[in-house]
Amino acid sequence: MRILSTKPPVFRCDAWSVVCDEHIRALAWSPDGAQVAAVTAAGELCIADVSTRSLVHRQLAHRGGALCATWSTNGILATGGEDGGIRLWQPGSFAPGRELEGGSNWVEHLAWSPGGEWLASGAGRHLRLWTPDGSPGVRFADHESTVAGLSWRSDGAVLATSCYGKVRLFRPGTNEPSETFAHKSPFGGVALSPRGRYVVAPTFDNSMTCWKLPFREREPLQMSGYPGRIKTLTWSADSEWLATGAGPTGIVWRCTGKGPAGTKPLMLTTHEGVLTAMQFQGKGSLLASASATGEVFIWHLGYPDAPVARHDFAQAVSALAWSPEDQTLAIAGADGALAMLRVRRE
Repeated sequence: MRILSTKPPVFRCDAWSVVCDEHIRALAWSPDGAQVAAVTAAGELCIADVSTRSLVHRQLAHRGGALCATWSTNGILATGGEDGGIRLWQPGSFAPGRELEGGSNWVEHLAWSPGGEWLASGAGRHLRLWTPDGSPGVRFADHESTVAGLSWRSDGAVLATSCYGKVRLFRPGTNEPSETFAHKSPFGGVALSPRGRYVVAPTFDNSMTCWKLPFREREPLQMSGYPGRIKTLTWSADSEWLATGAGPTGIVWRCTGKGPAGTKPLMLTTHEGVLTAMQFQGKGSLLASASATGEVFIWHLGYPDAPVARHDFAQAVSALAWSPEDQTLAIAGADGALAMLRVRRE
């Protein structure tokens, strides 16, 4: 994407909201874009309907609190929580379905493969794969420490995981990693580029490590100088841009050609509060960013000097999620509000 010098496009934002009462920890869209699932620190599952602009379902999902949610392209919603369980919900009625054992007290990570063939779960040191009906798939040897993140390649052929000092790449159907990358610092997550050219992992020393794939015997790229720990990172659908957030500044790396090595990132400096969430559209080029002071900005990276749209949320933002058609942004609040922001170009 080249940087443009003409006048930036104008976008209009129409918003509505519902209340889930408790801190929202994760969001997931239904594959048809009709509903949004939100899970809360109180353990509730809340379903918001876009057509009626209301909560249409609400019930206790996990004792102690819910931590994660993911909705497959096949329409199966899965949630995980502090009770160590993974719950599959029946489509349409949201009646509780099969409950799976994550292997630890907390299930912190869930991710459906892009085609919906596999559900990956990370709970403590345990990584597991499940089929859509909840049957156990591949069982892996325990990681050396807590699984810090899961990330699928866009074709579902590779799953990346991170833990203390290691990033692994797995191929479904095998129980041994195809590649393992070691590092001296613990990792706080992992993100595999959609096209599989890079895998990146933020570290606890205010930097990020990047491996270009296939990896050769050399030092990985270190992106350092962040003002604090990287709290959020997201890839653009075409793998051209990697957006990261630490402190109030969004730092966006261009990863085409020889990049990001030796390139200067874009600096998104408009936020006043610490960035808490960033999310690229699933297919489009817009980037959403949000902060602990409730500012939500929409960016077009062809015009990086200022956001092309803005929404002021009444509370700290805990999560963002674009709808499947890329037209509506779900915004989760630390105090339980759930907003829908319809973003349209004028």
